[in-house]
Amino acid sequence: MANTLTLEKISFENIVDVVNSLPSDKKMKLHDILDKSWQEEFDRSLASVRTKMSKFTPAEIDADIDAALAEVRKERYACCSN
Repeated sequence: MANTLTLEKISFENIVDVVNSLPSDKKMKLHDILDKSWQEEFDRSLASVRTKMSKFTPAEIDADIDAALAEVRKERYACCSN
């Protein structure tokens, strides 16, 4: 049976050392894999947000943003206005 290591058993420094020891072409392949994985996750997240937000009109979203900004500004300036 092959030994399997999990990330919990490997320190971050060890991972960095291993990556740094890879030849340039392997580093680029790893970069491409990680970049693609990150991009796919980001795209899924955006799609989820877009789906959830589709029930709101742009005017409703703008009104919520304006209200949130006003609330933050009120709190921020209330502490410093005296």
